[in-house]
Amino acid sequence: MNEQAAYTVFGAGSVGTVLAGLLADRGIATTLMGRNATGDLHLEGDDETVRVAVRVAEQPEGVMLLCVHESQVAEVCARWPDRTFVTFSNGVGAEDEAARHGRVAGSVIGGVWRMTCTLLSPGRALFTRRGRIVIGRWPRGSDAQVEQVARDLGRAGFDVGLSSAIADDIWLKLLCNIGSTANALVPPAQHTDPRFGAIKAALVSEAWEALQRNGIAARSCDGHDAGPEEEIERQRRSSPRARPVYNDTWRRLQRGLPPQERYHRIVADLGGGGAPLNARMDEILLSATAPESIALDDLATALGVS
Repeated sequence: MNEQAAYTVFGAGSVGTVLAGLLADRGIATTLMGRNATGDLHLEGDDETVRVAVRVAEQPEGVMLLCVHESQVAEVCARWPDRTFVTFSNGVGAEDEAARHGRVAGSVIGGVWRMTCTLLSPGRALFTRRGRIVIGRWPRGSDAQVEQVARDLGRAGFDVGLSSAIADDIWLKLLCNIGSTANALVPPAQHTDPRFGAIKAALVSEAWEALQRNGIAARSCDGHDAGPEEEIERQRRSSPRARPVYNDTWRRLQRGLPPQERYHRIVADLGGGGAPLNARMDEILLSATAPESIALDDLATALGVS
């Protein structure tokens, strides 16, 4: 691949590897950067297998798609401040960090990644399907560049939502992510127990109440994603995945690393003491030493949810 890359995916973890591979698979010039980045990608989806080569580089070209944890965004943006950044970081602070360190006004496009994927080894990843991505100019609005990025993501097979208020979609994704901690901590065989769904629904319900108390909107830009009330019921009907595609919390615990995505702490801090379930869940997460290590009975007792 010798042409100037349209995109540089920064971050060769699960999301970055899958995103770079699916873009390149549809002929979109893509460079991959990051620790353990490799140019030979092997992606196994629910319905397809993708083998594709991407260019690995040390300097970015084109628009930078940031597939790193929120804590790493500032460092990357400070190093290449003249780029346009698209943030695909879970949490709610990456966009402000990118804007703070970017040198070009209006250089940040907020992104919401609604797919689960797992990195097995450098260059090899599992993913569910070419799923849902939402983007919009940060903090709000759209323009020709955002629309071009959306078209390219659509060419790569993603279901793309174009948001005029991307912060609302990011907060909605936070509510969706609230259930991921229980998914990682409780053995999958217990995910069909009604109490498991009740716990996740209670956590999301409390989080939604905390957002409303603070005047924070959480909604889908085009109605394609479940709203807060629908998300609460979706969590209540929880069921295990058919394939071993695990979230980031599961992966980090499996590697003996502390969790980085502390959604419950965000909610607890918003709640000002009015989100005790999420505060307690954050404590439980920090005390966990391995994935799937907490029995449902113990989690229900600790949270006081029957």
